[in-house]
Amino acid sequence: MKKVTDSPSNPIQDSPCGEYFFSAQDNIYSNTIFSRFFEQNDKEVMAWAENVLAKLEGNGILPVFLKKKENEDFKAFWGTITHLFALIVLYARKYKEIDSNQILFETFIQNRGLITNLVDSQDQMEYLFYNYLEEYSKRGRLDIINKEGELLGELLRLIRYNSLDEFIFALLRPENTGWTIGYSSPTWQRTECIVNVTKAFEYSIGVDDLEKYPLLLPQNVSVTQDENGEDSGIFNAMTFTGTQTVGIDGREDLSKLIIIDPNLSYEISAMIKVSKAVDENLKFGVAGYETIDGEALAMGVIGGEDSMFFHTSEYMDLPNENIYYHIKGILFSNTIQFKEVPTLNFPTGRALSLKSNMKYIAPILIQERNDSITGQPYVYIYDFKVKPLDLPFQQGYLGAKDVIAAYYKNNAYQKQESIESYMKKYLLGYKNILGATVIEDIEGDERYRILFKVFSDRNRYISKATIKINDKTLITDVNGEASIILPRGEWKYIVEAENFGTTERVLIVEKDTVEYVQLIGSAYERVVTFYVRDNETKDFLSGVKVTFGGKTATTTSSGIVVFEVYPGTYQLSAEKESYYTEKRTLEVTDSMNVDINMRAIEHYNVTIRVRDRVNPVGGASVLVTGDDYERTTSTNDQGQATGFSLIAGTYRYKIVKDGYITKEGEFTIYDDAVIDVQFNPIPKYNINFIVTSNNLPVQKADVNFNGTTLQTDNNGKVTFTEIAGQYNWKVTKTEYASQTGTVSVVDEDVTVEVSLTQIGYSVKFTVKDEKGNLLPSARVSIGAENIDTSDQGVAVFVKTSGSYQWSVSKEGYYTKQGVVIVSGAGEEVEVTLEQVTYDIVFTVRTDGTPVNNQPVVLAGTTLNTDSTGIVTFNKPAGRYPWTVSRNTYDTQTGTAVVVDRSISITVDLQKTKGRISILALDSQTEAYLDGVLVTISGQSKSTNSNGWAGEWSLIYGTYPVSASRTGYNPYSGNITVNSDSAQKKIYLTKEAEKQYTVTFSVKEGNTPLRGAQINVYNSQIDETVTTNSNGTATMSLIRGNYNYICSNGSYFQTSTGDFSVYGEMTVPINMTRKTTTVVIRVRDSVTYNNIDGASVTFGSYGTSTTSSGRATFYNVKMSDDSVVASASKRPQYDDVTKYFTVNQTDPTFYIEMGLKKFNVTFIVRDDGNNYISGANVLFNSKSQSTGSNGSTTFSQIPSNTIPYSWQVDKSGYQTKTGDVSVTERDVTVNVTLTRIQCRITYIVRNSLGQNISGASVNDKVNSGITNSNGQVSWNIPAGDSYTVNASHASYFSSSANFTVLGNEQSKTVYITLSSSGALLEIEISNDQDLHRVNLPIVNSSSDGLNDLRVQWGDGIQTIGETGHNYSSKGTYRILFDFNGNNRTLKWGSGTEYSLKWYLKRVLAWFSSGVRTQFTAQGAFRDYNKLTTMVKWNTSLISGSTELFYCGCYNPHTVEDFAPLTWSSSGYYGAYSYSGLTGEVNLTTTFGGNTSTSFHDAFAGTQITAVTGKITPSSSGCNIHGMFYQCNKLTSIPSDMGFRYITDGGLCFGNCTSLTSTTQCELYGGSNVSVSQMYYACSSLSTMITNTFTSGSTSSQRTYDFNNCFAGSGVNVIQTNAFNVYFAHKKECVSMFSNTRNLYDISNLKTGMFNVINANFMFDYSVVTVVPQQFFQSTSDLRSTCEGTFLNCENLKTANNIFMQSFRPTTVKRMFQNCRNLSKAGFGFYATEAYSGSLLQIEDQCGANTITDYSYCFENCVALGASSVVVDVSNGIQLPIYTMTDSRRFSNYRTGLNTEGCFRGGPAQGTDCPPEWK
Repeated sequence: MKKVTDSPSNPIQDSPCGEYFFSAQDNIYSNTIFSRFFEQNDKEVMAWAENVLAKLEGNGILPVFLKKKENEDFKAFWGTITHLFALIVLYARKYKEIDSNQILFETFIQNRGLITNLVDSQDQMEYLFYNYLEEYSKRGRLDIINKEGELLGELLRLIRYNSLDEFIFALLRPENTGWTIGYSSPTWQRTECIVNVTKAFEYSIGVDDLEKYPLLLPQNVSVTQDENGEDSGIFNAMTFTGTQTVGIDGREDLSKLIIIDPNLSYEISAMIKVSKAVDENLKFGVAGYETIDGEALAMGVIGGEDSMFFHTSEYMDLPNENIYYHIKGILFSNTIQFKEVPTLNFPTGRALSLKSNMKYIAPILIQERNDSITGQPYVYIYDFKVKPLDLPFQQGYLGAKDVIAAYYKNNAYQKQESIESYMKKYLLGYKNILGATVIEDIEGDERYRILFKVFSDRNRYISKATIKINDKTLITDVNGEASIILPRGEWKYIVEAENFGTTERVLIVEKDTVEYVQLIGSAYERVVTFYVRDNETKDFLSGVKVTFGGKTATTTSSGIVVFEVYPGTYQLSAEKESYYTEKRTLEVTDSMNVDINMRAIEHYNVTIRVRDRVNPVGGASVLVTGDDYERTTSTNDQGQATGFSLIAGTYRYKIVKDGYITKEGEFTIYDDAVIDVQFNPIPKYNINFIVTSNNLPVQKADVNFNGTTLQTDNNGKVTFTEIAGQYNWKVTKTEYASQTGTVSVVDEDVTVEVSLTQIGYSVKFTVKDEKGNLLPSARVSIGAENIDTSDQGVAVFVKTSGSYQWSVSKEGYYTKQGVVIVSGAGEEVEVTLEQVTYDIVFTVRTDGTPVNNQPVVLAGTTLNTDSTGIVTFNKPAGRYPWTVSRNTYDTQTGTAVVVDRSISITVDLQKTKGRISILALDSQTEAYLDGVLVTISGQSKSTNSNGWAGEWSLIYGTYPVSASRTGYNPYSGNITVNSDSAQKKIYLTKEAEKQYTVTFSVKEGNTPLRGAQINVYNSQIDETVTTNSNGTATMSLIRGNYNYICSNGSYFQTSTGDFSVYGEMTVPINMTRKTTTVVIRVRDSVTYNNIDGASVTFGSYGTSTTSSGRATFYNVKMSDDSVVASASKRPQYDDVTKYFTVNQTDPTFYIEMGLKKFNVTFIVRDDGNNYISGANVLFNSKSQSTGSNGSTTFSQIPSNTIPYSWQVDKSGYQTKTGDVSVTERDVTVNVTLTRIQCRITYIVRNSLGQNISGASVNDKVNSGITNSNGQVSWNIPAGDSYTVNASHASYFSSSANFTVLGNEQSKTVYITLSSSGALLEIEISNDQDLHRVNLPIVNSSSDGLNDLRVQWGDGIQTIGETGHNYSSKGTYRILFDFNGNNRTLKWGSGTEYSLKWYLKRVLAWFSSGVRTQFTAQGAFRDYNKLTTMVKWNTSLISGSTELFYCGCYNPHTVEDFAPLTWSSSGYYGAYSYSGLTGEVNLTTTFGGNTSTSFHDAFAGTQITAVTGKITPSSSGCNIHGMFYQCNKLTSIPSDMGFRYITDGGLCFGNCTSLTSTTQCELYGGSNVSVSQMYYACSSLSTMITNTFTSGSTSSQRTYDFNNCFAGSGVNVIQTNAFNVYFAHKKECVSMFSNTRNLYDISNLKTGMFNVINANFMFDYSVVTVVPQQFFQSTSDLRSTCEGTFLNCENLKTANNIFMQSFRPTTVKRMFQNCRNLSKAGFGFYATEAYSGSLLQIEDQCGANTITDYSYCFENCVALGASSVVVDVSNGIQLPIYTMTDSRRFSNYRTGLNTEGCFRGGPAQGTDCPPEWK
């Protein structure tokens, strides 16, 4: 209890009642519930009491005879009553705050039996308040230990779980539990067999996932399969490789540290083996950590220095290889002490101890691998576990399947007994058995945990309050809580907080408790509300950062922000971007509203205009910076950079562009302004290269300068133009060594002289013989140069390119010749020389006759003779050993010596003979037999005393042999003579000896014994016979002495003896039976207690039991016969007779005697005292049912001192259990059963199985709304049938019928709401929108309109109507179908119906049954609010996809809208000018459907990337404008499926972010246009291979490439980028106009066949060289080339650019203003005229067709007129202007327009006609 020594003062409020109200010092009030919320004289309390008291004093309530006014008694009596009721009323009002007031909330939740510990935040309180029923449902599940979600699980809240505390809660496996005794149990104290308490790193035995382990050098750790004995199965083990330290080391990955408690003991174990038991270098240990980012700490070692390792030696050694050891490291609690260090189960192993400051451990099992150790063993590890050392229990449980092992720290404020009681009663299932280890801090005294909760008189918890107690100062947290552990006793404490009065009290500590402390505020916080508006528009401003009273908050969308502060003066600050900061000082005396009007900062529009002198500079990057401002943009074609919106002030600019000098400056503005900036180009200089070799010029050498490659002219010279800087160069030419260098260009032209050296090449000869052996000292000759091969058979020459004859010779080999050609690279020649050989001829004979097919071996080579006995070998000179071998003939050998001619050798073969001796033996004794006559092949010899009979010499073969001797049977057989037959044995058999019958008679006394086995044996025999039913057995024996052994099963002793045979005889054998001692134990049949003094008989013997219940019988014969036994002890027990068999030694038999038996009757009633029939009663392992009178009787129940258990159950009733004692009489048991209530759960789902929240559900008992899981629950009586109805705005209603069985306590019913129709969501956002909404459904009554069912979302449902009037604003869901009929929905053009103004989302579309036909273009065109379109079943969709989503400008991705994947003839404008963003996959978007048109499909969208392909029609496909103006598109694949293209115009036009082209195959059937396909693609850099391609069809057509790449940034053209069939004509007007990065067009040459219009094709580009014969044709072709290279200032060379058959009609302005052009020519040709004096221009020359040369070379300042020439066949070149000279050409030209052709260029020759100048 509490002792209050002082209380905070609170002046009595002035009131009419004065002292008649409660005193502020009243201690009674402090102990009421009201004091936790307000003081007794609170302002609101007093106001209510005074108001009611004033009404009581008036008329109409109390009788008039009462004196009210100025009556002290009246005020005293009624004032007390009104004050009391004021407290009650104000207390009741507090319950409005029940979900946010922590005191009320805790009271409410705790009264419902739930735990509120650690429910701290407002969100958590509200969640638990509104979901406490759901918290009940989590009990009995693992949800009680859930650490995710809004709240911790209830068990974690109960123990006030701390995430840094040890916590294990493991449901053990069935094999780990069960009935056990002591240490034999798998559930004995140790956790060795218990997997589920594992803390790290895997539950499985094998290593499944290396990512879960903290690994040192994880790249050297791998998983391999292994097994541990035959029964282990295959598992995964980890192994280590490499030459560094590697393994499991928690110190390497602190994210995998393991939380532990130093007051608990742990075990770290693993299965480990090594491949060799040497140089293992294993270390096993553990490190401790105080914090997760701290230093590794060593463990304690009893009596020694701290260590991290479990072994005292440097390494842990395993004694044997290839054997798995189960090693264990023990970590003892820091509270456990030992006299000596405990050892572990491996050599030098010792236990370690945790230290009190450790919170984490890091296991270590590593191998120090070393490359200096040869064959270091491999380590294999599996089943690595970290577990608590002990289980929370020692014994198992009988029949307990669900056993839980728990380890945790109790941080709660109640005893552990209370915690476990709560867990078992509420949180765990009734089948669960809990074994828990509670980790306690070690304390000496009995101590208790005290929790202080400090709150204000306004019911708010007070943070940072100080509590002084026991010389300690506690500080409350944000929940007003602070705790301390105190011993039993009385403790004085003081509580203080800023702005609150001080409280001093005395606390009596005798148990864990919560101490509530209320402080009275000396000053209260006031509410200050700020309203922030725009000063001009008066609109509320959101996102304003307001700082007030040391706190900062941001205004909401309504422009409001609220602070609570104490009275005083504070600084106010309001800040928002683009507004001036508002600051002021504000005095707060009470709650108040404050207006803040913020003034917007004025902005001015600034334009930066960039010019080169007077010419605008476009594409320059402009950066403008200032205080808190930075923006970059680019100038447009007018040189203007716009979009700078600036406040008044000074700013800096920076302008950058390639080719220009960077310009920086600053400007100051006070109004809108245009800033002019002069931008100067970077000056350029000539870099001249002169290339020579041996002081002679090298022409056509490749000179690469700054990435550009040009070739030297006839003088070895080439010139580049570039800005100042340092550049790398490289000069290369075939047959010459390359030269590289660096040149610096400063402020003038530079000349670089380069000298090249010609290259020689190696010619390598390798000489071998026919076998591939390298031949040294072979002579190799090329011309007069000779080189002998080395020991490796190699000779090397150095030669320049050319053809050379060679020869190779060597003594003993034939000479070989050939030719080698050297062409710009080294050559290798392999030569094989053949040796000179001779014949060696063998003739093989036997007895002068040739031998056919006889093998002859010569020097390892074997050949066979022919039919004449001859075989020939061919060998070079030398000595060769030979061998001739033949079966049954002697082998012949020799050496063939070959010098300088062929030789012959004759071989005569001789038959082989063998020698053989015979040894004669006795067949039984194998004794030597003398005097045996042996005959072989007619020759006879007799054996001597050693059994040998002479020696025979015989040719190899088989011969008959015979032998004879007196007393033996004759011998005959065959014998083979060969190389192995030197000695042979023959065996002779003696004639047979006479046998006699011997009879054996076996008896036990006079009783014959059947089945006895007699084993008879001597030196000659060993046989066994068995006796028959007469006890006899017979055997045939010859004369002699014999022994026997007789046995007869396990019941007789063995008998032995001997006998002699001289004739027929009988041998008698007598056997003795075994005896044993028999014990009969007599005991009670129920209690199994021993019965003393019972009379027991066994066979013919009798005796009595001793006090241990034993009766002993001695010398009992053993047999398989049954012996009768009886026991009697009257009158207590009935007599018992049993039969036993004595078939083993010293048996013990049991006789159980039963006690008297009684009847037990059960009478079952319900809770209305009515009899229940049919109830099932389970008693004494039997089950019976009650009759109509509710009773059933169990008979013959033995009396017992232990009560019997019983159970009664019946469907629809709760099961009841109990026990009853049966001792001396019949028993009646009365049982009352209670009716069952079933908890019904309704789950509402859609047809896809998804849960539906917010559905209305009702049955005949109750109704409700489904939660977020689609569930709603309540109780209904069991044993009844029900109908449940469900409805939802987005679905058609549905119902279900079900029956609850009588014994069902819970049941789940699923209700499916149909969603097979279409579901639309619309939004009517203002009153002007309140008119009819029409669906674009164009069905008629004949095709399903009358079946159309529409649920409009406002409670109205119609049939056959497509429009509806709404009466109010809001969001509605429209659901429609055809009332279950399979119809075709016809959907018209979306632009013609009002639905387009309202539709936000399409949530569902017909998934089955109903088909949809989009009957017109623009099904959802201009649906501006549409954000989501559900995916539909395209197999049910048909109709138009054109302009389908056009104008749906809400931002979305392809995934947001249903893809248009049904078959369609065209996708014209399908997504055009919509809000489409992100990546588009063409394959999935259009479903791979073949189409003729993708015209404008994505035009004007914000897509960023394209993947996949289209599927075009083979009859032609239109992709015109498909991605037009997609200015964010950066990436497209190289193959987009562009095939059969008829129109690709503007396909990527204005895609300013695109960097590369795609492949496009042009159509082969008609004229094709790709005009402006990549127009203005300013970021385009690469034109890939096959950018354009076409088939080689013979049809005549024209391709339109006009403006195709105009204004793009293309700078790389890959090989065959322009791969269009050469025979087809091409329009190329302005094709590459204004491409400012394209320098090299050489890869275009292959595509420039038959260009019929090249006007302005490259104007304003940066092309440097036009390849020779760039313009080609397949036949006489007319073309125009006006302005083709106009203003190409980088162009230097354009020589011989026309193929002879390419015949343009005009070259007007073709090279105008090409200021750097120094060499040009059209490729015109001329031949000598027949007169021999004049030239004639060829008919196929373009000079004959060009009629207009005007301004062609105007302003080409680097080009002389005489440099443009006509080539003459005899090598003469004449200036082009001579074509009009009749003195030079017989067919000279007239009527040409040559005006200004060379105007503005350098001076021309004197003979240049004026009209050309």
